Amino acid sequence: MRIPLKIVAGRLLLNARLNSHSYRIAFGQIVFVVDTGSNETFISEGDALRLNIPINKLSFERHIRMAGSTFELLKTKSLSIIMRDEENKTQKIDLDFSYVARGTKKSDKEKNIALSFPSILGLDFLEKNKFSLVVTPHMDLAYLEKE
Repeated sequence: MRIPLKIVAGRLLLNARLNSHSYRIAFGQIVFVVDTGSNETFISEGDALRLNIPINKLSFERHIRMAGSTFELLKTKSLSIIMRDEENKTQKIDLDFSYVARGTKKSDKEKNIALSFPSILGLDFLEKNKFSLVVTPHMDLAYLEKE
């Protein structure tokens, strides 16, 4: 099974949908940046707000540093990531939990910067779900592959 990725401005993007009965999300659209330099997979604060995930009701897990800023990782309930493979078949990955990364800065400018960060699909997701990442930039080819 291959899940196609898009290469845009040097980033690997996965178009997906989220499902969660707990948060009443039915096929909410989300774009993840695939980042093998990140040990954590998380939904950005901006995406969480757009999907109506109740951030203030999530439990604090720990702090992370990213791009010179500090974020709180807030633990969600279960959700599913739904993707399309190269044959356009739906593939679903169920997660017992995920995280929302919320910025810790308080000024309006700093909040806007935090809200602009993307959702990240990290190395933890690839390892746990046994995906390989294949990237051939000169051919504009990138995909996740699972045996």
